[in-house]
Amino acid sequence: MNLLAATALSATILVVVGCGGRSQRASDLVLVSCGNVSVGIGWRVSATGNLECASARELISSFFEPRCLPAQRNLGTPCTVNGYRCGETALSGGAALVRCTRSTSFAVARSNH
Repeated sequence: MNLLAATALSATILVVVGCGGRSQRASDLVLVSCGNVSVGIGWRVSATGNLECASARELISSFFEPRCLPAQRNLGTPCTVNGYRCGETALSGGAALVRCTRSTSFAVARSNH
């Protein structure tokens, strides 16, 4: 993961966890690499340790189903998937970041391009 993506991910983690009413630093959180999802351009998936990797990959895959099309076409627009609030953000160089959050767990995926 390049420095910009890591910075964006850390900022996302800090904001997401901070919204839960508990203050934590991004450095306190541990993300587990969960492999790839072969949807569109492909995505590298990571998740908090309390979310199984299979569930994280399924969550990210579900974000790309037709019911979340408005969120895919309008960056920043949320879509609820299995109780998670998911949204996509543009990164530099044409890459993108999808994050799905729920009170104490989340999954994040960075596009391969």
